[in-house]
Formats: sequence, C-alpha cells, structure tokens
Amino acid sequence: PGMMDTVLNLGLNDQTVSVLAALAGDERFAWDAYRRLVQMYGRIVMRIEAERFDAILEAWKAKTDGGKDTDLTTDMLKAIVLEYKQVYRAETKAEFPQKPVEQLRQAVVAVFGSWMGKRAIDYRRFAGIPDDLGTAANVQTMVFGNLGGDSGTGVAFTRDPATGAKGLYGEYLAQAQGEDVVAGIRTPLKIAVLRESHPATYEELDGVAAKLEAHYHDMQDMEFTVERGKFWMLQTRTGKRTAQAAVRIAVDMVKEGLIRREEAVLRIEPPQVIELLMPRFHPEDRDAATRAGRLLGKGVNASPGAAAGVAVLDSDLAETLGSRRFRLGENSDFLAAITDGVNTAKRELGSATGLPWISRLTPEAFVIRTDKGRWVEFGQLRDVLKGGERERPVELRLKVLMTRTETSPEDVHGMLHAKGILTARGGATAHASVVARGLGIPCVVGCEALHVNYETATFALGGKSFAQGDYVSIDGATGEVFADLIPAMEPDFEKEDELRTILDWCDSLASPFMVWANADYPRDARRARTFGAKGVGLCRTEHMFFETERLPIVHEMILNAVASRGKENEEARRRYLAALAKLGEFQTSDFADIFRAMAGLPVVIRLIDPPLHEFLPKYEDLLVELTEMRLKGGYATAIAEKEEMLRAVEATKEANPMLGLRGCRLGIMFPEITEMQVRAIFDAAIAVKKEGGDVHPEIMIPLVGHVNELRNQREALEAVAKATIEARGLAVDYKFGTMIEVPRGALTADEIARYAEFFSFGTNDLTQMTFGYSRDDAEGKFLMKYVADGILPYNPFQTLDGIPANPKGQPRGVAELIATAVTLGRKTRPDLKVGICGEHGGDPASIAYCHARKLNYVSCSPFRVPVARLAAARAAVAATTTVARDK
Repeated sequence: PGMMDTVLNLGLNDQTVSVLAALAGDERFAWDAYRRLVQMYGRIVMRIEAERFDAILEAWKAKTDGGKDTDLTTDMLKAIVLEYKQVYRAETKAEFPQKPVEQLRQAVVAVFGSWMGKRAIDYRRFAGIPDDLGTAANVQTMVFGNLGGDSGTGVAFTRDPATGAKGLYGEYLAQAQGEDVVAGIRTPLKIAVLRESHPATYEELDGVAAKLEAHYHDMQDMEFTVERGKFWMLQTRTGKRTAQAAVRIAVDMVKEGLIRREEAVLRIEPPQVIELLMPRFHPEDRDAATRAGRLLGKGVNASPGAAAGVAVLDSDLAETLGSRRFRLGENSDFLAAITDGVNTAKRELGSATGLPWISRLTPEAFVIRTDKGRWVEFGQLRDVLKGGERERPVELRLKVLMTRTETSPEDVHGMLHAKGILTARGGATAHASVVARGLGIPCVVGCEALHVNYETATFALGGKSFAQGDYVSIDGATGEVFADLIPAMEPDFEKEDELRTILDWCDSLASPFMVWANADYPRDARRARTFGAKGVGLCRTEHMFFETERLPIVHEMILNAVASRGKENEEARRRYLAALAKLGEFQTSDFADIFRAMAGLPVVIRLIDPPLHEFLPKYEDLLVELTEMRLKGGYATAIAEKEEMLRAVEATKEANPMLGLRGCRLGIMFPEITEMQVRAIFDAAIAVKKEGGDVHPEIMIPLVGHVNELRNQREALEAVAKATIEARGLAVDYKFGTMIEVPRGALTADEIARYAEFFSFGTNDLTQMTFGYSRDDAEGKFLMKYVADGILPYNPFQTLDGIPANPKGQPRGVAELIATAVTLGRKTRPDLKVGICGEHGGDPASIAYCHARKLNYVSCSPFRVPVARLAAARAAVAATTTVARDK
C-alpha cells in the first residue's frame, strides 16, 4: 500500500469545476476537489515537491478559526487553486492542463512510471518482488466523500491489523477524500463513530466486510466512501498486518474452518516470527521513565514493539545513517571491539553527513549483531558477555527513529532503515502505520504533542524542545513516546500461545525433517529446547575453553603440549596431562548439563576445531609486554613465564591458520586432547543416565578431507568410548560422524561414509573453502560490492551458494557439493543421517533447499529456531503443492 501512485478528481478544469458545483449544488465542494487535483497532479505527475503546496495550504488554514481544511471557505479555496497554479507554472514552465484527456493520459503514464520509482524499487527489494512483474493502471469513476456533512471516507479492516482480534476495525473522516485517511494528512476518528452517526451505513459496511472475508478467506483492507448518505465500496485487498496479528488470524481462521493448517503456515512469513520476538520495554523501566517525567506524549499504537534511537527528521538522512553497517575487528575484549566500532562509525557517518551531533553518540545508540545471527541492544550484549558464554559481536549499525509530521510514499526508502517511526499526524490506517506493520517496525502515529520544524531540524514534544540526533523511545504497543533511551527486553516465548500453536503445526507438517540448534553451553541448550529444537546439531567444545577460570588451564595445556611434542620431556608431559585432566572435569560438567537440558534428544558434539594459537595471547601483544618488562627490570620469573608463552605462540603460529593445524589434524597430532574430550562426553552421558536421564551423544570429527583422517580418529576415539563404557559399567547409545566442510570431503563422501554414521555440513567453512574467501575479510572489503554490482546474486554466507531457482534444477557451487555428498554418502550407507550446522541452517531459502535434498535436519542458533521451524514447514507444504501440480 502506498507504493504506487493515485491521482483523484481527473477531468476538473476552469470550466468543469463550475459544472460540478452546479450538479452537486455545492460550490465549496467543487473548488475543494479542484485544489486537490492541482496538488496531486503537480506532485505525482509533474514531481513538484509536496512542501510547495503544503506551505500554501497551511498558511490559509492558519487564517481560519478552526485551523482545519474543512474550515476553508469557497473564496479561500479559489485563492489556493490560483496559488497552486502559480507554483505549477513556476516549476514546470507550463500552465496547468485544461484538457481532461491530457490530464488522464499523463496520469496513466505517471502511474506506470511509479513502478520504477525509488520507493517502489526499495520496497520490492525488501519484499523480494521481481522488477519485471509490472503493474496496471485502474481508472475509476469518482464518488465524493467531501460533498457535505453527510459524506465522508474511511478505511476498514475485517480484523484488527495490530492484534488480529476479530471485528470491524478502521477509521473514518467526514467531508474528506480517501487520500486524506491513507496519507495521514488529518487524524481520523475510529470507525465506531460511524456506527453512532450513521448506523445504517455502518451496518452495510459490516455486512460487506463479512462477505468479503468469507469469499477471500483472509483479512481484508477496504476503502469506502459515503456520498450524501450512499455507501460505496472503492476497493478491497488482503490487509497488511503485524506479526502478532498474522499469527492470531491464521490460528483463528483454522479454528473457524476458513482455512487449513497448511494455508495458515504459508500465511506467516519468516521475518514475522522475528518481529513477534522483538524486544519490548520492561514495565519497570517504562514506569521509571514515566515517574522521571520522560513521558512526552501519546499517539496511536500503530505497530507494536519497542524502539529507541536517534531522532532523524529526513528520510534521505535516515537511509544514510540506518543503512550503514560497521564490521567489528577481531578483539578478545569484546567491549573494546564495540568501542572501536562505534568510534569508526561516528567518524565515517560524521564525514558522510557533516552533522556535529554524530560525534556525541554513545554505544547505546547502536544495535549490535552477534555471530549467532541476532541483533541485540548494547545492554543485552553486556549481560551475555558477563554470563561467560561466547556470543561474539561482529557488526553494528545506528538505531534511527524516523520522526516526522507525517510520512508519505516518498519516505519509504528511509523507513526501510529505521528502527522505529513516530509521526504527529495520521491514524492506524495512515501510510506510516500500514508500511510499518508490513515491515515489522514499531510505529506511533497521530502524536499531536509532536511539532516538527524541518527548517531548523528541531522538534517540540510534550512542551520540551529537541534537536535532530537527540534520543527518543517509542512503545508501538501503547503509543507512548519517551525522552532518552529506554532499554528493551526480549519477550517470553512460552507466553506466545498462538505462535507456539502455529509452530507445533509446523513441526507436524515438516516431519520427518527437523530443526535442531547450535548450543555451546547449557543455557543455549535450555533456550533451544524452549524454542522447540529437536536436538543439538552443533556443540562447539572449544568455546568452553574460553571462560575466564579455564583459560589459564588451557594455556598450561598448550605450553606443555608444545614443550613435550617430539621430545623426551617427562615433566612437560606430566603437566600437559594434568591440565587435560582438569579441563576434562570442566567439560564433563558442561556436557552433563547439556544432556540434562535436552532430555533424551540427540546432541552432536564437535571435537576441538580451531588451531591452538587461537587460545593464546596475540604474538604482537606478547612481544610488546615482554619488551616493556625487560626495559623496566621486571621479575625474572615473570619474564621467564612470558618468554615461555611467546615460544608457544611462535611454535603454534601459522601463515594461514584456517587451512592449518586444526580439526581432525589437531586430534591426530595431539591425540590426548580429543581423547580427553571423548572421555568427558561418555563420563557425562553415563552420569546423567545413572540419574535416570536419557542421553544420545553423537561425536563429530571436524575438517575431514581424506577418509584416512576419519578412520584414524574414529578407531582411536571409539576405543576410548568403549573403554569408558566398560569401566563405568553402563551402556550408552552413541554415534560417530564427521563434519563435511572441506570440498574434497564432499567429493569423496562415499569413502568417508564407511566410517561415519552421520554427516553434518559445516557450511560456513565449506563456503569459504569453495570460494577461496576469508569470510571476515570478504564481507568487510569486497563481498557487498560484488552483490551490489551483480557479480554475485546474494551473500553466499547468508544463503547457500548455487541454490537452483527451481527445486528440480541443477545446483551449482556449494549447493552442488552438498547434493553430491548426500548422494555418495547414502550410496555407501543408506541410513546415513545428514544435516547442516552452519548459520545457513537458519536461512529460509537454504532450509528449503535442504528439505528438497532430503536432509534430515538443519541446525542454527537458538534464536533462529522458531524461524527455521516455520521455514521447514513452508518448504514441506510448497513441495507437496508442487508435486500435486505436477500430477
């Protein structure tokens, strides 16, 4: 809605305006219609800035007692038309066209041309609509809602587009035309007012609404006009809705027998699940802000969710500030990495815009994406880091709160990059409301306490003055507007009853295909279980090594592993094994907690994967520290320890660590490390089983490129597993498998399957090795330009490379390697279980491909599990539909 252009009252000119006045018996109405035509024709057809016309209208309204357009007299409207024509002449160097045929022809051309307008292109890119689809131009006979007190116009929905509640919902404006409601030029009245003032009209609208919904089997967005008491239905279309409304409507319509479960699942888009789990203000924080006098005003709660950010008054600036993403550097001190990233962002945004307030931004003004694929607030991330669980921040972007008198279709490019939207005018059916709901952006409209001054880039709100760049917070659920930033909290998934119902249907429809989760810590596993994961597809054991109390033991282990390697050094070996024993105790405890959390579901545990140097301090930092200690005459013991650490770093340093001593290679060169891990896995499994728990560990050996690597590790580690089971006297159901992330491993999957009971595709590394890209370097330096210039169709680290457009088409690149490995692997072992565990496991397009290739599961970060469950079901339903169509 609002993406394509509309021109009303075509055919009016200096002669026909008198005829219309005579026919209607109302001269004021005719001139009001004429001034609307000149304004819309000038703005839409001739692309004259809307502000040129708005300034004239506002100046004349200010001369009336009421200050509204309905207070304008006939003479005032004639004067406005005259001034509008002067603007038209000054901007176009031509007179306003008087021939109706010319008006119509040019209006049709403008409507067709709006398909390639910036806002339409931006929206299509956001919504995934192809550019070559095209549009139509409708020409309709006018009915007039501005023809006296018994006329009006309105927009109505058959259900509440914000909550999904059943019942007529909408807004009505007396003495107005439809564009007034949609454009948010005036703040309309709720539809209930029509019920009181024109009960017969309301009943007719209610009856038509029920018929339309029963016919289309979906919530309808209807526009209607009342002309001198006669009801006219102008149009109906499927209504845009919030995620909350989409889910509730889908569930309710299944219960009402209007649609089937399959249809309900197809009506929920994956981004809507993300929207439904968007942060909200904690009641205590909102109440504290109110008590502190920070509540500035209240408007219409148009689109739910909490949003806080810098107020930006211009849509172009909103796009500039909100679209930029800044990669964070590699730094073990995550808060320092964020601080560096914020400084980089301020420097680059300040340079791009020349705005002085950019330099005053704080980290709280930015939203941060983690390596688990979720965007979190700065305060949230600090809590995660304090918890000791390795959720690494990878990029950030500025939180923009678009703040305007009203929005129009010309503002869409800015809205697409806003965190929230606040307007002074408009109602729940205004342009800003409809677009915000479609985009999943929190939105408050019709906040009459807001007064924006675009010339000075300032605004008044609640009797206080603000400037562009000041912090503002909005609650799209209540319509409240606050000064400064209010921290947000994540919603309680267990209380989202309709969403959980939909996702339960999804699991049933997708079966036997499943969604698992990547969980490195017990808390991750509990969260994954809450979100409905049917197993853990990747537990990265090395992440447990990074915790503060464990890192010194890891250092001790590595130092002595290096010291004893290939040498007769009994003391170093003793210390090496002692450190491993301590780490084994930690890992046993962690694994046991994960097994308990998953309660009988499979848990895939990947043995150590990164090279040893990643656990040690950086070589350059050590060298600086050691030099300073020597210059300052530090203690000899401390210097000796630092020198030992430096030697270990030098011994483990590699020119290209991604392709070096890591994964199964590390297990072959330092077998005691992976043996310790396997022993810890089975000690934990047996301990939980003795408690009465049900455990199913699956041990994954990473980075296998040759069958002999897997055979070496499988034989050695299974011996440890059997010895542990025998020593503890309790059997455990287990599997051994491998991670397919080296292209050669995919191409020789038939050989590898002899020693693997399952495959899990590590699509992050498989993509890197197939392309020869370093992900961090590529995304930061050239990959986005490749996508923008069409060299690559999309980012292959977000969606699997080479997915065919047609499910039956030939995959290429990474997708072809996956298809080849599945075919070869199951040729050797027909019951081979196959999944993917890279972040592609949460991408809907990648999930559909995995379903089509008959993988058993996808695994993604816990926060993406609900989205993946929906995507899996949509893929299953689409596949069934395709098969039925083919038959």
